[in-house]
Amino acid sequence: MLQVYSLASGSAGNCIYIKYGETSFLVDAGISYHRIKKAIASLGDSIDALQGVLITHDHSDHTRGVEGLLKKHTIPVYTTLATATVLYASSPCRERMTACVRTVDFGYSYDVGEVYFIPFPTPHDAAGSVGFRIVCPNGDTIGIATDVGCVTSQVAKGLTGCNVVILESNHDPDMLWTGPYPSHLKKRVASDVGHLSNQACGELLSTLIKTGTTDVALFHLSKENNTERIAMETVRCAIIGCGEDPDKVCIKIAKEKETVQVV
Repeated sequence: MLQVYSLASGSAGNCIYIKYGETSFLVDAGISYHRIKKAIASLGDSIDALQGVLITHDHSDHTRGVEGLLKKHTIPVYTTLATATVLYASSPCRERMTACVRTVDFGYSYDVGEVYFIPFPTPHDAAGSVGFRIVCPNGDTIGIATDVGCVTSQVAKGLTGCNVVILESNHDPDMLWTGPYPSHLKKRVASDVGHLSNQACGELLSTLIKTGTTDVALFHLSKENNTERIAMETVRCAIIGCGEDPDKVCIKIAKEKETVQVV
């Protein structure tokens, strides 16, 4: 039975916990080792059982906890060569990092326990940024795209047919452009290598519903440029505007400091 949890989501840290049968692993580790261990324990599981960590890109809100995790556990860290290079350069324990990192490439499949995953490129301002398509033996498929400046054909393909989707719904454009961010940061967030708006998230979800998506988590909401209410309303309205029924899917919002079960 598949279980997917968001342990943390947002600019302060991102971490997803996935369990299928005896297989358990993380996607990103942007919070402290202590928080990861406590969150997994609260679910009745042990951090000692983790079989890997999949890293989407090198930004600290996705990698902050990797060092602490590897100090306690020798487990594989799967990421692209570009991201691995940044992790090596910033690590005080490079030998440990070298022993644990497994580089992956777009379009190839890699095993973690009973499941396999396929990385796909995502448009974000980090070299080697990826999303993941994770496939379970029973046919359940999870698509994860956490930091996405725009929806490319590769992102759409990576998520198409996934019954569980974790997708960025970062900002409301009006809040962004009238908000407190300096001009250069506003332009970065709104760019094609920045972060996905609520509207764009909803439009993509409308196409994914047609291919079997049933469970969704809206991820990486901005504290300054979004609210849970605006994100949910905009996404649902975008789905309706594209001719689909938002009630066909269970939509949840990932929290900054709370564990949320996606499925």
